[in-house]
Amino acid sequence: MSLEKPPGFEEHVNGLPILHGQKGGYSFGGITVMMTMPRDTLEAIPNMELYKDDVIVAGFPKTGGGWLQEITYLVLNDANTEAANATPSFQRIPFIETLSKENLLGLKNAQRPKILKTHLPMRMIPDHSKVGAKLIYSTRNPKDVAVSFYHFHRMNMTMHAGDFDEFLELFMSDDIAYGNYLKHVADYTKAAEQADSNVLIIKYEDNHKDPEGTIKKIAEFCNKTLTQTQIDEILDHTTFKNMSNNPSTNYEGAWFFDQTISKYLRKGIVGDWKESFTSEQTEKFDKWLRDVSESTGVTFG
Repeated sequence: MSLEKPPGFEEHVNGLPILHGQKGGYSFGGITVMMTMPRDTLEAIPNMELYKDDVIVAGFPKTGGGWLQEITYLVLNDANTEAANATPSFQRIPFIETLSKENLLGLKNAQRPKILKTHLPMRMIPDHSKVGAKLIYSTRNPKDVAVSFYHFHRMNMTMHAGDFDEFLELFMSDDIAYGNYLKHVADYTKAAEQADSNVLIIKYEDNHKDPEGTIKKIAEFCNKTLTQTQIDEILDHTTFKNMSNNPSTNYEGAWFFDQTISKYLRKGIVGDWKESFTSEQTEKFDKWLRDVSESTGVTFG
């Protein structure tokens, strides 16, 4: 991923057809994917080579995955915040579905241990359990996800949001990028329930309430021992205020995001949906939650 804007890209992307909120998007594997995801990469991902010390950080967009990625990076690298600050997160933590196929396959030679980022449904990623690799999955209140993903669509040059009511209709369908959110969560949750799954699920709300507890959970899961000083350093580095002001984590200067419309790291709070949903939208969304929860078994407290 380059932070330098290709000449003529904006004009090009604005001229592309829009599929379910994605300019130049297309269907693959039963979901809508973005124009930034090469088809041959998506085809290669399920069979990419993993190692036992690899950690995949997965989650539907805007569920707090970026927060968990940064915490995980620092846990695995002994709270080396200097290294984290020196290199943008997207270079330290490859976003696998946006890589070229060549770069994806080249990850087998990358420095280990490595962290891999994905938003893909479980069925579209490699089976980490075969080699004993670990997977950390982020979840969040669906209403907060919908609001955050809406604003992400507004500021992302390759996306189209429409108004919030229109976006909610898309979010409650299976056509939203990466597919139905509750089905996404259900597949990873079922995997986590299997013996020796090597899957750790972290709720955004729990991380918000007890970030130190999250750091300790991830450290234990990854078989890392941290001192209290290291934990405190990770805590400070990964506060919302510090991450939103840190060029290595806030995508500062990324031409494909218009952060005058909405920040990449926007608010970082729990319950922001209450400022956006009307009573009619809440009623309709709650009915959708009940209906899909009955079929998936996924509930949110």
